[in-house]
Amino acid sequence: MANELSRTFEADGQEIPLNPNVVVRYILNGNGNVPESEMAKAIMTCAARKLNPFSGDVHILPHYDSATGMNKLTVSPSKDFYVRRAMANPRFKGMEDGITVIAGGVVHKKKGCAVYKELGEELIGGWAAVYIDGYVRPMCVEVGLSEYDQKRALWKSKPATMINKVAQAQCLRKAFPDDFTGTYEPAEMGLDEPNGNQPFHHVVYCDTVPNTDGEVLVYPDDYDECEAPAVGGEHEKAGVEPVVEMEAF
Repeated sequence: MANELSRTFEADGQEIPLNPNVVVRYILNGNGNVPESEMAKAIMTCAARKLNPFSGDVHILPHYDSATGMNKLTVSPSKDFYVRRAMANPRFKGMEDGITVIAGGVVHKKKGCAVYKELGEELIGGWAAVYIDGYVRPMCVEVGLSEYDQKRALWKSKPATMINKVAQAQCLRKAFPDDFTGTYEPAEMGLDEPNGNQPFHHVVYCDTVPNTDGEVLVYPDDYDECEAPAVGGEHEKAGVEPVVEMEAF
């Protein structure tokens, strides 16, 4: 299996040799309880997307599948990596994001991640919008907190930050599938981002990765430029860049 699945590719200006033995020894810390199909998926995804699992920006995360008694693998870039890779794409023209709260029975979409509980705000979700060269309207995604909050680690102390990461990752993946298809930000799996190359061989998680089909929506109330078509419809293309004011990163 090792020879058949061996791949060498360039990422971050380095030549990255990746095969099952390397993944098990240096990334999974010796945990080889992974089916061949999962190993192939992880290696092929890294090679196809030119992702370096040794850089600290991208991780191969095992999560225990109780149905098979083995580990499934998910290729998981950090949120910062998603943003940097998107900014390197010439079609990327900016992004806005924030959280969704409810106060006094009224739902508000806010920029940033501040929840003012003293004003009666309750966090219920996150949103993001990515502007793409050649599209009149941005790609928009909204996600609900209850679907992703696993009630542990940073989800307890910083739920707004975590649900915002989920929204950003989903929106960037929908906007640039050639760059990000097959990858999932740790927050989408209810996990914190690891420090450095911290192994994940002790993680026991759900049987499947949560549904990541973000809902296309009309976002937000004060941005007419961000109006999106109905779910499943194609974004209208044009020969000019969208005329919107964007905040600097």
